[in-house]
Amino acid sequence: MKAETISRYVTRNPEILNGEPIIIGTRTSVRAIVGLWRLGIMPKEIINHLTHLTLAQVFDALSFYLDHQAEINKYIEKNQVPDELVNTLQSWIDEDDTEEQQETGECLIHALDEDRLSERKLFPTELKGLTW
Repeated sequence: MKAETISRYVTRNPEILNGEPIIIGTRTSVRAIVGLWRLGIMPKEIINHLTHLTLAQVFDALSFYLDHQAEINKYIEKNQVPDELVNTLQSWIDEDDTEEQQETGECLIHALDEDRLSERKLFPTELKGLTW
């Protein structure tokens, strides 16, 4: 199946993020841009965070979002990090217990790899010790 262009800068490609709307020529999702915007970051500042994008691409993504809020909000909700993982990470940072930090790290790696839209693992076991 090939990519479907849905606005000037937004497309869907079933091979990238399972067809979630992205900016053409990138893997940057509309969801990611909306997430920054919801944090109060102005479009002119978003391009400082996502330096590979143009201001026109950011505005098009936000326009797409405003026309498709229910769909993008579902992607946002689906990709939220659960509170228990955030709390676990914070306790891991606050504690100085090496054993607990290792257990927490393994739990986070497992959770991040299990809940991905992509089949590709963030932390492949064959790269342990080489890249992470």
